[in-house]
Amino acid sequence: MTKAIEVFLGDGSKSAQKKLAAVRESLAGIKLGYEAAVNRSLNRGARSGVSSAVKSIRQEYTAKAKTIRSHFSVELSKMDTLEAVVSAKGKQLPLSAFRFRPKTDTTGNARKTVRVAVKNGGGLKPLGATFVWKGRLLHRDTSKSLPLRDLKGPSIPQMAGNRDVVAEVEKTMLETFLKRLDHEVENILAQGVKGKNGGRIHGGD
Repeated sequence: MTKAIEVFLGDGSKSAQKKLAAVRESLAGIKLGYEAAVNRSLNRGARSGVSSAVKSIRQEYTAKAKTIRSHFSVELSKMDTLEAVVSAKGKQLPLSAFRFRPKTDTTGNARKTVRVAVKNGGGLKPLGATFVWKGRLLHRDTSKSLPLRDLKGPSIPQMAGNRDVVAEVEKTMLETFLKRLDHEVENILAQGVKGKNGGRIHGGD
């Protein structure tokens, strides 16, 4: 497994301190008002971070969004932690997770050149001694029939680990968090300690 990446966002984030101080002051008269507003906003920001990561990776690589997203996880903020974490982990993806042609088996009389594009913009490139079998890209390292090996591409952490992607995720999480704070403060000020139906304020999103 390649090294996982993690992006943190919490009420200790230096770039948010001025905004958080204003939120704390605005909700000073409401018990747990500050915690609820920050908690909900952090979780919204974390989820937006995953979407940003998927979009950024898709701009460079041909793997499907569903495949990329499945390797991300979000550790949601809680009222007593006020910290959310977006992380990605996983082994190298099979090369079949990227764009390739043909999609049908290329064994027996159906032999055709297998072409693959891991990144966008470069076009499909031929792979020698490789064939498609039940959706897998199998490669022979020698002239013998065996052994065979599944060809691999980069892992999600490798694709997400470059500075541009991480920076974009951090930016999106922070911007969404700060924007959502205004909405949550308005809601809590309008509702007071109780929600619209008389229930207590929940910290979740």
